Order: sequence, then C-alpha cells, then structure tokens
Amino acid sequence: MMWTVLTLLACSGGEAPKPDVEPVMEQAADPVKAAAEIANAIDADPATAEDVLKKHGMTEDAYRALLYDIAEDPAKSAQFLEARGG
Repeated sequence: MMWTVLTLLACSGGEAPKPDVEPVMEQAADPVKAAAEIANAIDADPATAEDVLKKHGMTEDAYRALLYDIAEDPAKSAQFLEARGG
C-alpha cells in the first residue's frame, strides 16, 4: 500500500525530498523503465519491497527521489505510466 501511495504521489507532482544518496538508477540505461519495473514488482508482492530495492541497488530514499524526478517531467511520467502497463 505504501508503495502505491508513493507512486501516486510521484505521479501527482510535489516537491522531491533531497536524499543524502544520489539515486543509483540514474546510472541505468533507462531509469524510468527500471523504476516502473520496481513499482510493478513491489505492487505484486509488497512484502518483498526491501529485497526488490536492494536487487536494483536502490534505497527507499533514492527510489522516492527517482519517482519525484519522473513526476516532475511530463514525458518521463508518461513513459513511467506506459511501462507500468497503464
């Protein structure tokens, strides 16, 4: 549930928190697609959220910052929603 709320929050705009750690996903070939894969995996099994983030080299704060970065850009937001299957 928390991840769904974060995803909705990220897609609705707002001010991004400034984590101490830069998102590792920014180094990925397609961070938006990777963020959507993380969101889909967490939605499928919320109990594995920490493991999913670790598998992708992310902290919760870094992932949240990435979602805010995506939400601030309409093109990235559209790409994220498409990658999520919506």
